[in-house]
Amino acid sequence: MIGSGGIIIPSQKYLQRVRELCDRYKIFLVFDEVLTGFGRIGALTSSEVSGVDPDAISFAKGMSGGYTAIGAAVLTEELSAGIKKYEDVSASFAWTPLSCCIAKTNIELIIKDKLAANAAKQGATLLHHIYRLFQQYLPEQTGDIRGIGLMIGIELVVDIHSKIPDKKLMQRFIIIALRQGLMVCASWDFQCIIVMPPLNITPIEIEEGVRRMESTLQLIAPR
Repeated sequence: MIGSGGIIIPSQKYLQRVRELCDRYKIFLVFDEVLTGFGRIGALTSSEVSGVDPDAISFAKGMSGGYTAIGAAVLTEELSAGIKKYEDVSASFAWTPLSCCIAKTNIELIIKDKLAANAAKQGATLLHHIYRLFQQYLPEQTGDIRGIGLMIGIELVVDIHSKIPDKKLMQRFIIIALRQGLMVCASWDFQCIIVMPPLNITPIEIEEGVRRMESTLQLIAPR
């Protein structure tokens, strides 16, 4: 599930086919879950959503909630055995006690407070409101809207027929939203607005965010 590239969400069938091809040609399948891991998409891992088991998974900021730098790799026995022949597999920040303690506590809270389930529920509500608002205020400039859990992408286009990205409109939305007290991100190519609120967001906070988003749209909508 591509994050910074515009919240591109492959279908379950596609990922299952990739798994089949990897098995057929003896290729290792690796899931990069730096962005999606630990609750963001409504599950602890994307393999839970897709039903596909990778050979390796990389984790990072979702482990610590961004409070400290940490990363991890989970490997199958076959891959683990492959690196045992090396005397040292390490890094400058490997196994830092503070980072490990923060990550452990954060993961425990995610599980205890059922934040993955909250992401799925609140994400569905937020996605519904985003569809409604953008169709109301920018029906001719709204391209695809994609979302899973609390990871939502909104394309702004010159017109819905050509679907040519409207980068200037995108930039206007982001700047005006910030002035309204709403912080959103953008894909690296400025073709998609990215909305990723905290996993513990509440219904009241969703309502407030939606209100500020509507205020933003009212200021940039054609008159």
